[in-house]
Amino acid sequence: MLVQNNYLFWNKYLHDVADQIENLIDTKEKILTDFHIHSDYSADGKQSLEEIIKRAKELKIDIIAVTDHDSIKVYDDLFQMLKQGNYDGPIIVPGVEWTCENHEYGSQCHILQLMINPKEKEILKNIKHNENASWTRAHKQFVRISENKSLQYFFNKYNIDCSENKFKRYLATLRRPIPEYTTLLDYIMSLLKEKNITTWDVFEKLEDYNLEDMCEERRNLKAKRYDVLRTKYKDREDAPFSTRFLLSLLAVKGVDDEYFPEYESCGSLSVNNFGELKIEEINNRHLTIFAHPNENRLPFMNKAFKLNPNISGMEMNRQSIYSDDKLFYDKAKEINAITILGSDSHAKDSPWFDDINFYLADKVQLRRFVNKAREYF
Repeated sequence: MLVQNNYLFWNKYLHDVADQIENLIDTKEKILTDFHIHSDYSADGKQSLEEIIKRAKELKIDIIAVTDHDSIKVYDDLFQMLKQGNYDGPIIVPGVEWTCENHEYGSQCHILQLMINPKEKEILKNIKHNENASWTRAHKQFVRISENKSLQYFFNKYNIDCSENKFKRYLATLRRPIPEYTTLLDYIMSLLKEKNITTWDVFEKLEDYNLEDMCEERRNLKAKRYDVLRTKYKDREDAPFSTRFLLSLLAVKGVDDEYFPEYESCGSLSVNNFGELKIEEINNRHLTIFAHPNENRLPFMNKAFKLNPNISGMEMNRQSIYSDDKLFYDKAKEINAITILGSDSHAKDSPWFDDINFYLADKVQLRRFVNKAREYF
């Protein structure tokens, strides 16, 4: 019988996954879970589905969720594996990580949806919304590039053609041809590297032009951040052509030129308002979890749960740093949130599995997770 990659297939798959998780809860003493992993369908992902599964098996992780940024393409790959009928890896919970606008939280926040049906029309609608928003951001960023005196200095001196159309052609060569910060900076870095222009060269010009910025607040924000970056990267061998370094220089957090409308643009590539989903606009068709809230933003959880009453959980992430983890769990208890564990790993050699005991599931929370997920399908 021909098996089709459709809504019915995934609906049955979700029922099977819920049954498998419940069986683990009943039969296994210790269960390892990682509900936040990125594949190479995320712009900043560096691992295939096969590599994710291989690593999870090596670490003996029982349950994983692949949660790419605004993408569910990895589940077409999983379907091909499952169709062969010989899958022997960890239980895979289908998921996605939404990029959401919220200025109060700090420009953007991320929301996980888990136990999703990848063929659910509301999921596809949200994905299309954020893809369109990404193109809006890219267009704004190319306007900013034309206003960035440091970049324009090098583009003019070395006759470099950096354009939105060429960027689109660059994207067409990638696994997921959607504009993101990572892919934009990879593109810019490739143009600079071809002329042997380093991040330190760009850095020097950025500092020179920053002294001319008539906006004192913006000038000070950039100068403070530049000092931090100089210390962070000064001894790193990869710094001269590091895309990550270049991104930090050109898109200083909190320096969106739209925040300073009375002043001339400084060409910041930080674009925080580009029509991406708002928390309250996320579909209510699947289990919804607030991703990796940092310690300073825990008070915002009360508002987030009111903005979208479908949010029912919070993620304790391996990369989160709290003065005391009890702060996280106290907030979860206060608002009756389901708690999950995640690595937010992006690469097969991710360092976030140094303490495997971090991923030991609380069976009470895991059962709450399954019971809540079943309400949706």
